[in-house]
Amino acid sequence: MLLRRRAAVAPNQWDAVFTSPNGGLRDPSNTQSDLRKVFTEAGYDWVSSHVYRKTVATLMDQAGLTARQAADQLATRRCR
Repeated sequence: MLLRRRAAVAPNQWDAVFTSPNGGLRDPSNTQSDLRKVFTEAGYDWVSSHVYRKTVATLMDQAGLTARQAADQLATRRCR
């Protein structure tokens, strides 16, 4: 899905896959608001971005990724 999204997104100076509607970087506060809405609509209104991030880290650990691989992946996603 990410590969399809990357192919469909307009090229940008940050090589970001998910940009704002005008093609720039997304504002973190808007992203937080979007996540809260999605989690609430899915019936997980108690989930925060922090809980989601920790869950992803746990799943990567359970999948056998090293701590360095997980940290690198989380840092990369956090910046984009």
